Parts: sequence; structure tokens; C-alpha cells
Amino acid sequence: MIQDDMTNVEKVRTYIQKFPQTPLHFPDQEDEIKFTGSMNKLVTEILNKVELFPSKNVNNHVETWPGRRRSVLDIWRHVQFYKPDTTIFAVMRCLFRLGEENLTGCVCKEINRRTFRLKCHHLHLGLGNMDELDEFGLVFEDWKEIGRKKKRAE
Repeated sequence: MIQDDMTNVEKVRTYIQKFPQTPLHFPDQEDEIKFTGSMNKLVTEILNKVELFPSKNVNNHVETWPGRRRSVLDIWRHVQFYKPDTTIFAVMRCLFRLGEENLTGCVCKEINRRTFRLKCHHLHLGLGNMDELDEFGLVFEDWKEIGRKKKRAE
């Protein structure tokens, strides 16, 4: 299959296969985040915690230090700690919904990933280069409905 012929879902699946997908957690903070049923709330709470606490993997090794932007892969791995059956597509759609009003972010040239922070911590920033291709070869608008089952016409 030629890369250009891949669907957006296939592009994401192909990309994430190259990286660890095990959950990330915040040491000594596991009880501080309560999953309330709202993906927006959970992702917002995770993005609040990344400002103060490192992201650690299942072996308790730091993968990302506090105060750094996080990619959808990082955020999804944190979500999996609290809600293991969540797909990366659900997190991508959530980040799109939170969007300009709640997030800052850009495609980071250093790691070639779209990265995010909460706007409330960085009021002077916004969402940058959203029309630029990210790690999946997608623009941010492609995240809006990614992974949703298409309704059949009756």
C-alpha cells in the first residue's frame, strides 16, 4: 500500500505502532485525578498535571519532565491509565474539541509531533501551524471526526 493511499485512521495506526503504547502516570498523583465520564474533563486534568509532574512509564522511568508540551500519544497514554479502553482517536477528537479556546500548541520541529498545553497556563500563546502536516501526515482539522463510524444513508 502506498502511503498516500492510506486512510487517516491507517496513518495513525501505522505511526503509533513504532512507539510504546503502555500507560503513563503521574507518581503519587493517581488518586488526584478522578475520571468523571467526560473525556474533555479527563484530558484537561491530565494537561493540568503535566505542568507540575513528570510523566512516568510502567517501569517508573520519567519519559517527559513537567512543564513540557505533550503530544497526543503522550496524552492518550495518560488517559489509558485511567480509562484503558480509550482509543487514540477519541483523544484526538477531544483535543480538537478543546481547540483554540482551551489549548496552545504547534507541530514541534524538534520531535516532529503536534504538541499541546492548556491555554490557562500560557495565555499569550495559541494554536500554531494547524494547517501544517503533523506526525501522522494530517492537518489538525483531520482530527475532528477521525475514527468515527460513518453513518449510512438510508
